Parts: sequence; structure tokens; C-alpha cells
Amino acid sequence: MNAVLLSGWLGANPQDFPVDPEDGKSKRFCTFRLAVKRKDGSANWLPIIAFGSQADWVMDHLFLEKGDHVSVEGFLSSHYSETEGGKRRRYVQVVASSTYLTAPSRRRWKRPWLGEGPAPPF
Repeated sequence: MNAVLLSGWLGANPQDFPVDPEDGKSKRFCTFRLAVKRKDGSANWLPIIAFGSQADWVMDHLFLEKGDHVSVEGFLSSHYSETEGGKRRRYVQVVASSTYLTAPSRRRWKRPWLGEGPAPPF
């Protein structure tokens, strides 16, 4: 069984990669990095990717930003790529099937919502 459940903090705002209108086959996707605490106080930085409707949810409804605490359900995916030196390198990432905002960043609490754009989900 390949299942992952993580809880951690966003290290940066999610990056959005919208669908190319000329290519009907591609799906929207977004990426972000999640810092998950270890017992010794340091953190594991894990790459997360969301496709299709999950990317829409992350980018259009959750309004995630750096410092937010989120929970992610998904599965591990790995792929290989070649470096410029010709070496094969293996990459592992989490493909998100569900993403939840569990606590907004402290920056959100320090400033009132000014009504610019869509309202935050909390």
C-alpha cells in the first residue's frame, strides 16, 4: 500500500502551473514544499505536487501561503532524470489527493483582511 499522511508548514507560497490552452491534454498542477518536524527539532523538506481538481482546490480555494500549517494525504511517486554530467538522479515526491489548511500562518493573524481579491477560507 502506497499511502502518505503528512502535517507540516509551507516553506513558500505554492507555485501554479496553469493549463496550456492550446494543449487539451495537459492538466493544471501546482507544487509546494512542506517542512515536517523531526523528533530532534530539525525538519524534512518534502516536495508536494497536486494535479487537476486538487491543484484547483489548492490554488483557488485554500489560498495557501508561506507559513501556513497544512495536512496532505496522497502517495509517493518517484522518477529519474539525467544531470548535465550524465548521471541519473532519482526524485521522490508526494502526489496530493487531499490538502487541508489546519492553521493559518501567524502573518494572517497580524493583519486584517483588506477585501482585495477573494476572501480567505477562514
